[in-house]
Amino acid sequence: MIAALERPLEGLLRLLWPSRCAACDALSEAVFCRECSFELRPPPPFSVEGATAAHACFLYEGAAERALLRLKFDHREDVGARLALLMAEAARALPDHDLVIPIPLTRRRLYTRGMNQSALLAARIALPLAPAVLRRSPGAKSQVGARGVARRAQVEGSFILAQPRAIEGRRLLVVDDVVTTGSTAKEAVRCLLGGGAKSASVLAFLRAEGA
Repeated sequence: MIAALERPLEGLLRLLWPSRCAACDALSEAVFCRECSFELRPPPPFSVEGATAAHACFLYEGAAERALLRLKFDHREDVGARLALLMAEAARALPDHDLVIPIPLTRRRLYTRGMNQSALLAARIALPLAPAVLRRSPGAKSQVGARGVARRAQVEGSFILAQPRAIEGRRLLVVDDVVTTGSTAKEAVRCLLGGGAKSASVLAFLRAEGA
């Protein structure tokens, strides 16, 4: 009886709020419309020091880049919910994990942005989400615009393990929006493994080409 009632309700919701492309807002049942999907490219394989596995859904370009920028800078949490479906699918191809750890933002960045895009991207993964396990250290700097050596220098010691008992002996999946040089993910993995985690893998939505 409940299932019979849910079906017409789902149809009404689709009519009132139809699914739209994450990159261009065209009507689309898929996360990306047909035109935008032609712009999607998977990244080449990469690794993050200390991580059991590392994976990104797409290269940082085209429709995938536009979708992520809409989430981060236009505050389109509805776009984040759509992209999270792809992250959940990608997570199923990685080794088994016990907890999902989103990369935290600096307090200033979280205040100005109003949400943590990595936590939104991780929200559909079928594992417990532990957003409070990692925190940014006081004085940690945003990585926006930083590259190469400067980026690596900025992230050293940039994380604090706020809840060490939550990760002891656990297999962790670290989620970020973009992997550039890999320095941020590497430092997060180092902090988690140093705090007693059994293993840690990295999943990002985008990978910057040539980073």
